[in-house]
Amino acid sequence: SPATTRTVRGIGMLVIFGTACSAVSLAVLPLFSLPAPTGDYRIGTRIVHLTDWTRTDNSFPSHHRELMVQVWYPALPSGGRLADYRRWRETTWLSSYDAVLKTHAYEDAPMAAEGAPFPIVLFNPAWEGDRTQNTFQAEDLASHGFVVIAIGHTHNSMPVAFPDGQILFSTEPHSVSDLSGETFAQQMAFANQEMSREVQDDEFVLSAFATFDADHGASDPWAGKLDFAHIGALGHSFGGAVSIALCERDPRVKSAINMDGWIFGALQPEDTHKPLMVMYDSGWPFNQRVVQQERASSDPGNVLDVFDLDELTHLLPQSGGYILGFPNTRHMNFTDRALYSPFNYLTDCGPANPMV
Repeated sequence: SPATTRTVRGIGMLVIFGTACSAVSLAVLPLFSLPAPTGDYRIGTRIVHLTDWTRTDNSFPSHHRELMVQVWYPALPSGGRLADYRRWRETTWLSSYDAVLKTHAYEDAPMAAEGAPFPIVLFNPAWEGDRTQNTFQAEDLASHGFVVIAIGHTHNSMPVAFPDGQILFSTEPHSVSDLSGETFAQQMAFANQEMSREVQDDEFVLSAFATFDADHGASDPWAGKLDFAHIGALGHSFGGAVSIALCERDPRVKSAINMDGWIFGALQPEDTHKPLMVMYDSGWPFNQRVVQQERASSDPGNVLDVFDLDELTHLLPQSGGYILGFPNTRHMNFTDRALYSPFNYLTDCGPANPMV
């Protein structure tokens, strides 16, 4: 009948439309693969819930600050399950496909003993970033014998899912990169307040894992496996500033790397005895034309760029530190996001090949 024909035709059009939408979605946001780790170790990963009983936070039934951290580490060969790139409850509607992507790390695999104790790298994500944003780095470092501890900073990182079912998003009033309507001093104060809170997170996490490592009853998976004489900090964007600040304030941390982040005055003359490295996108510190343009600008972001560059070029040589610029990159090239889509304008990445 004509009605049946119209119904069948309508269903057919819907199927074609749905198929076309799926094809476009897969082209724009394909199911990507992480680069293969280059080290000799198998990789394990474990998610750990911690409560800092010295700090209050009424968001939780405990009324104390709680954190979710993820650890990547050298592991024994395991027939276990490969970990998902991200837990489903910690995705958004746009990133929900991340929960079906597989990594190279085995969930809760037993930690390797050969080569232990292993040096530690503490990872701080970007402002409103997440602990898995640099999984490619964490996996590669673990494959070479490092233990990488990535912190989801509660109320800044997003989204973060806790064992009680609660999922917390950022409660920050605005982004640290939103400099409109604020003076330089106000922006510095805003950034340093959050930086101080995240440094306290880092110090607490290191102390918690030191306790785990000292459990010589071997009931803890980390017992006797962590090298607290060799700790470094690594961070992207705002997390880079946190990493430098942590390195200055905590004698346990021996070095730090800031990947394309402002330092907000975190570097002090008396603290430049530790090795530090700061990376920039597009090689801008070495492009004198761009530097001069920013020096002549009153834009708050450019003012911070120049402030940081002057601080770094004055202080880093005293510690033998490094400033590196990477041509053909943008801010998110220092994360996994370069793998998310072949369309760079969607990922805030430059044309540099992320698989090299």
